[in-house]
Amino acid sequence: MKTRILAACVAATGMTAAAIVPATPAHAIPVFDASNYAQNVLTAARTLTQINNQIQALQNQASMLTNMAKHLQRLDFSSLNQITRSMQRIGTLMNQADGIAFDLASTDDALRQQFPAEFDRALSTSQIIAQARARLQASMQGYRQSMRVQAQVVENIEADADLLTELVSQSQSATGSL
Repeated sequence: MKTRILAACVAATGMTAAAIVPATPAHAIPVFDASNYAQNVLTAARTLTQINNQIQALQNQASMLTNMAKHLQRLDFSSLNQITRSMQRIGTLMNQADGIAFDLASTDDALRQQFPAEFDRALSTSQIIAQARARLQASMQGYRQSMRVQAQVVENIEADADLLTELVSQSQSATGSL
């Protein structure tokens, strides 16, 4: 019985509460959070500063590229072909060298064979004379070839001096850095 009375009291209280509280919709009251607003303003200001910095960096890069393009302007004068021909003439002379090697190991081997530190005492006089003639011939060929290469180098220096003078003259009136 006590449970019935308790259930009846709860039911009566629920109906009384429904009759007292009106059934109208609730209205929202706007709330202004000043600290949240301040944080949002600071974030926006920082973002704007970053964007301005990026714009400035892009403008600086564009200016740098423009200056680089000015320095890369063409000089209407080329000396590469003339210098290449000079080097090829020297290379041709060096390739014509008979019995001369142009690397250190081969040169050392050739010198040891043609000019030994000690001579074989068992050689006959005619063998000694033949070896001496071979050394004389190799010495003359080496001397002749080195003189030809040296003469070509001197000719190239004279021609290249004129070429360098012309290159400097042309570059004086050129636009940009050379």
